Amino acid sequence: MVTGRMKHVFLLIGLTLVLSLLHLMYGSVDLSLLPDRVAQVIFLEVRLPRVLTAVGAGAGLALTGLFMQTWFRNSLAGPSVLGITSGGSLGVAILTLAGGGATGFLNLGSGYSLMLVAAVGSLFILVLVFVASKRFTSPITLLVFGLMVGYTVSAIVVVLQSEASSESLQAFVFWGMGSFGNASLKVSAVLPVLAVLAMVWGRKRRKWLDAWTLGENIAITMGTPAQKFKMEIIIVVGIVAGAVTSVCGPIAFLGLATPHVVKMISKERSHKQTLPLVLLTGACIALFADLLVRAPWSEDSGFPLNAVLALFGAPIVIAVIWKRTHEL
Repeated sequence: MVTGRMKHVFLLIGLTLVLSLLHLMYGSVDLSLLPDRVAQVIFLEVRLPRVLTAVGAGAGLALTGLFMQTWFRNSLAGPSVLGITSGGSLGVAILTLAGGGATGFLNLGSGYSLMLVAAVGSLFILVLVFVASKRFTSPITLLVFGLMVGYTVSAIVVVLQSEASSESLQAFVFWGMGSFGNASLKVSAVLPVLAVLAMVWGRKRRKWLDAWTLGENIAITMGTPAQKFKMEIIIVVGIVAGAVTSVCGPIAFLGLATPHVVKMISKERSHKQTLPLVLLTGACIALFADLLVRAPWSEDSGFPLNAVLALFGAPIVIAVIWKRTHEL
């Protein structure tokens, strides 16, 4: 017997495959009209990496958003809101604007160093938020702290931009708009792997995650080792968010909004049930948003990815705030 959750999973898998095939088959160039060698190069170096990047980034950020909302027991928590993606941006800015230059930045195929510095930057910010969480009892105060950290990091990035070369600055600005089309095949393949590993961790720690939603003290009495749990979340979220940021830029709203989309389409609340739904929904949203970016009517200038995601995510955040206000 197929349960309601399995129906949602199969539906999302099918939707992910359809959206992926649309990405691979259609584009500004008709591959059937090109020589086989040229068509193969475009497929392997442009279209397939873009699909893998969108799937990996969407799934990874969606899972990190779920983990953050569980940890802070706050529906408005997420990698971008708490300044974690800003930390990744700072790492990339230091490498590309102050050190590596535009050449290393633009050649992401050999730029695994970008993933490393972005992950370090994200982990650094997440550790700051972790330390602050011990002092601030109010989740709202902690969110404000995360926003202020993000603003501070953004100010440092602006200073780095003012001292950068015009070539590096232009590349960094375009990177900041967000894109799933920057990575090589090897780099893009890393993101789905990280998303799957985050999923595996979530499945392994699903009892801890479920217990944590009841409150930290109750979770501890149920056998959840608080410090180990928090440290593992810091590592998982920091690495995934940092890697996605290094490849795609500071992607907004995807991690914050996707868990709420899952709550709208499913009544499941245990992490064992919601984890695959969140992973697949994040992948679908990222693929759909990228189709809008590549739509025929946007070919002349191209819609910035973050603008498309903001048009999708902002109304969901507003709806969440509205619902919480009326429930008080």
